[in-house]
Amino acid sequence: MKKLFSTFLIFFLLSNSTFALDYSKYNLSDINAIREATKAYQNEFKDKKGTKEAETEFLKFRDFYYEAVEKQNIRIKLKEPVKLYRNSYYWQARKYTKDYADKGLRVDFNGEFYITENNKYLYKNFCSYLNADWCELLKFLSKQDTKRIFWDSVYVISKDELVKIINFYKNFDKKYPNFVLNDSIKSIIKDYEKDLKRYPYLTD
Repeated sequence: MKKLFSTFLIFFLLSNSTFALDYSKYNLSDINAIREATKAYQNEFKDKKGTKEAETEFLKFRDFYYEAVEKQNIRIKLKEPVKLYRNSYYWQARKYTKDYADKGLRVDFNGEFYITENNKYLYKNFCSYLNADWCELLKFLSKQDTKRIFWDSVYVISKDELVKIINFYKNFDKKYPNFVLNDSIKSIIKDYEKDLKRYPYLTD
């Protein structure tokens, strides 16, 4: 009887364990690492969409993702265009992004070109595996990626647009009080409200 119980216990633990993906096996210097890790996540959770397990693993993926983005930012050197006025820089950044978007990367400019996160990539590849809160946030962030919000520590969007951003986060916080990154959401609201008082200048 004890042997039977032990066998059942082992089976139960194995069938309910979370087999986290091993992101350490990916070479951060490889520009295809993010894409490969994305495919591994999708394959692992294709039958577990919308579960707590899928969200927990996505948080781990994000840690890996931001580390990989930073590595690519150091590795990739982007040539600056000849034109010096600000719109040409932003146009060139969007043009560069087309070359890196499918790798999970985006190019932006703030004094120099740099590689940064691509929220559209995250929304496109992970929304269907996550719950409504993540989808709503990633969709909003992907839209923000396409807009120039500030330049050289000065907001280039109107004060009304800044208020709309603040209101989004406030409404999100109210709508999803148990969101796993709620502390970060509250911190973003606090920082934007500080900026609003000093508009159009960013606070240090």
